[in-house]
Amino acid sequence: MNVNKRDVQKGDWLLTFVWTNGQARKLQWLYVDRVLPVKKSEKKVCEEDFPSQAIQAEEPIRYDAPPFSLGNKFANSLTKAIKLVGVKKVEKSNYATPPKVFLDTLARTSAGRAK
Repeated sequence: MNVNKRDVQKGDWLLTFVWTNGQARKLQWLYVDRVLPVKKSEKKVCEEDFPSQAIQAEEPIRYDAPPFSLGNKFANSLTKAIKLVGVKKVEKSNYATPPKVFLDTLARTSAGRAK
């Protein structure tokens, strides 16, 4: 996964998903074993703002449990929070630590309080 080395370090868990047809799908956790710089020859295919790659070296079963389970309830809350904050704003952020406004909205949607 393309990242900015300042935002990610070994031992982090990154939540990944695909935004398709107005929904967050294929939610997965990525455990960061290493953060490596992108080679000069690969820079053309990587995002300029994210000049490093977070690498998970082993199968997920080899790691301790991720921060929390990714079930349908969380996927629905994530989808709702993205729509409330704005898809474009969330796409632009693409940070290891999402903006506070997004995290606050996600917390409210998970608790059933977001409108």
